[in-house]
Amino acid sequence: MKKAVLILSAFGLVAAAWGSVASPLPGESTAAPDVRPLGFIPETAMPESITTGAIPRSPAIAPVNSDLKAGLDALSDKNPQLAVSIRDSMRDDALDRHILTWAIAVSGLKGVPSYEIASASQELKGWPGLSRLRAYSERALYDENPAPSAVLAAFGDTAPETVQGAVILGRALVATGSQAQAAKYIRKIWRAEALDKPMEDKILLEFSALLTPADHKARMDYLMYRGRVAQAKRFGDMGQAQSLYKAWAAVDAKAGNAGVLLNSIDAKWRGDAGLLFARIEYLRKQDKYVEAAALLEQMPRERSELVNSGEWWNEQRIVSRGLVDQGQFKPAYRIVANYAATSPTDIVEAEFHA
Repeated sequence: MKKAVLILSAFGLVAAAWGSVASPLPGESTAAPDVRPLGFIPETAMPESITTGAIPRSPAIAPVNSDLKAGLDALSDKNPQLAVSIRDSMRDDALDRHILTWAIAVSGLKGVPSYEIASASQELKGWPGLSRLRAYSERALYDENPAPSAVLAAFGDTAPETVQGAVILGRALVATGSQAQAAKYIRKIWRAEALDKPMEDKILLEFSALLTPADHKARMDYLMYRGRVAQAKRFGDMGQAQSLYKAWAAVDAKAGNAGVLLNSIDAKWRGDAGLLFARIEYLRKQDKYVEAAALLEQMPRERSELVNSGEWWNEQRIVSRGLVDQGQFKPAYRIVANYAATSPTDIVEAEFHA
């Protein structure tokens, strides 16, 4: 009913508008306009060549190949083994075979063999989505857990690109006596990847001899900057940074003893960037923006020392706004002019603030 009313109202407005245009002004004649409304154009017969009936009918669309449909349905049902079996029954030169090969490779499903993904990347050069295949292949290799020689052959001289790739390659390197190379890959993910607890447990069980207290301290930092306080606790112990962890965790929880804990940090952590960040956060949460700004002036210039530049920029942003609200424009500008942001979105925001 409402829709009908709106349509009728629209017609009324159009009629009123047309009336105002068509009605002559006082004193004017009512001569017919030079341009006639379209409705008055004399009807002429349309050439036969452009009448609807003359448009040639397209041939009926061919149905999707039943094997291709069955293969795609198998992938939808998370049954890649059946999809591969159906694909293998197709002609080698059939387009449908290539389509199903592509769908299997980019599906990301567990159970797709690593050799299947590697073969697809060679067979389908130029097809969309192939940039993901390396990661899928490494995860498949991890699930298969082949002999060390097969793993080393699969990676060749290339570095792993996923957590699973680092673990399976690290395992193969340790088995063949290349502990130093294995440690390089394991430490990289330990310090800079968002691992879940089961994966952390697996790495500790298998590669603990390759990890040092400094690696565990770095893992604690990584997690603390991301607010994963409970997960970080054991790495405070392993990294021999218990006092720093306790103070940082207290700041995160807005605990009443946070200030006391910050002032009782072990001497070896007094110059640590994590402690500086915790102090800034502590002051900012109390709206002590001037004091927080003074500490932000001591922020490390090396991006690697910041661990999480996005979190440092977040503190800079909040403190600078607090200073502006207090009329402290110059120190606010100094903070944002030296922004720590590195992601494109954060950089745009930082430039806007500056």
